[in-house]
Amino acid sequence: MISTSGPGAIATTALLAPLAMGMAHRANAPMFLTALMVANGANALVLARAGDDTAMLKQVPWAVIVMITGVSVLIGVLEKTGGMDLFNTLPAYLATPNTVNGVIGGITGMISTYSSTSGVVYPAFLPAVPRLAQKLGGGNPLEIAISINVGAALVDVSPLSTIGALFCQFLVPFFVR
Repeated sequence: MISTSGPGAIATTALLAPLAMGMAHRANAPMFLTALMVANGANALVLARAGDDTAMLKQVPWAVIVMITGVSVLIGVLEKTGGMDLFNTLPAYLATPNTVNGVIGGITGMISTYSSTSGVVYPAFLPAVPRLAQKLGGGNPLEIAISINVGAALVDVSPLSTIGALFCQFLVPFFVR
């Protein structure tokens, strides 16, 4: 429901959800109940049209979005020209079938720290999983893909990311007195 209602409602929800979670935590409310309250509050904001979606769409940085989605095109060119085989050489050189999950999770986490997880890391690494497992001579492709997802996504909630930093800044008054 939220994803189809426009960036205004999404932005409103993204700003209000951490506030609601923090207040519920301070009131010692159960986490499951808190999650239900936040989800229902988000749905109410969407249905009430709390934000002006048309004005928000005019403020979206479309050039940045087009640039990030263009990475998928570059990955396609890399595949056609054989660049992905070169790209698989580093993880295959550093890892064995037993250590590939940790190595690939660490590599994607480091890259995701300074780039977009969904716009750069996933399109670059996920298509390379079968060839990486083949170059290693073993390893479970599903486990490698999950390691890529976990390694890259963990950085998104760290204090190094925008969301993580905002969340940490919000929580400081609750834990430091």
